[in-house]
Amino acid sequence: MYFELVRKSFMQQFTYRTNSFLKILNSFIFLFVTICVWKALYTNKSVVDGIEIQEMISYVVIVQILQILVKLPVSNYVGNRVVTGVISIDFIRPVNLKYCAIADSLGIALFNFLLTGLPMIFLGSLLWGIIIPTQVYQYIYAGISVALAMILYSILEYIMGITTFWTKTTFYIQWIIGAFYTLFSGASIPLWFYPKPIRIIANLLPFRFFAFEPVNIFLGKVSKMEAVNILLYQSMWIFILCIIEYILWNKAQKVITIQGG
Repeated sequence: MYFELVRKSFMQQFTYRTNSFLKILNSFIFLFVTICVWKALYTNKSVVDGIEIQEMISYVVIVQILQILVKLPVSNYVGNRVVTGVISIDFIRPVNLKYCAIADSLGIALFNFLLTGLPMIFLGSLLWGIIIPTQVYQYIYAGISVALAMILYSILEYIMGITTFWTKTTFYIQWIIGAFYTLFSGASIPLWFYPKPIRIIANLLPFRFFAFEPVNIFLGKVSKMEAVNILLYQSMWIFILCIIEYILWNKAQKVITIQGG
């Protein structure tokens, strides 16, 4: 059932060819500009705060690819169904709304990864070079960390979607969470370069587990034991967000009002 939803969502993306092409073009331009900026910042320097230019370039390429997989637009799926009133049908359907939302978003993510992510890997390796892990545990733990990051982000997005029952729109919550993501995930600026006070705040929030920590593991910037701790922290945050999701979902079913059709 859910696999079929993934497949349909994936195939549906071929309908929007122009939009897909523009997304690909935008991604490559953003990658090129970002790397140019970091190379300019490293002018006359081979190392900044213990980070070499090649590590920084690898980080930029891998993070951009990672975001394609991790940032599943689950809240859009849920929010649209609440606003249009389709959610009323979901309450009586013998399927789980969260899993349907994740399956739909996963189809989009897989499409974007194949059309954008894989070419980015090739282009990044060809033009700038990407650091390849030398230890087996880096591949294994990084892969597990990416999977946990996808689960964690999906739950966060689902919670954002549930808030639509009260706010009637996902715009404000997406804007707020997006701001926190930009600041604390390390997707824009690696947490290596953050001042200590902000780094302490980042360590208390789950956002670093979406981008910074998985890439940290892949690049070998943490030890095997530190990588295990990262996986445990990701699992802990999944548990915490699941509790929040459960509470909000139960409350949402009691206050539902439908807009639209």
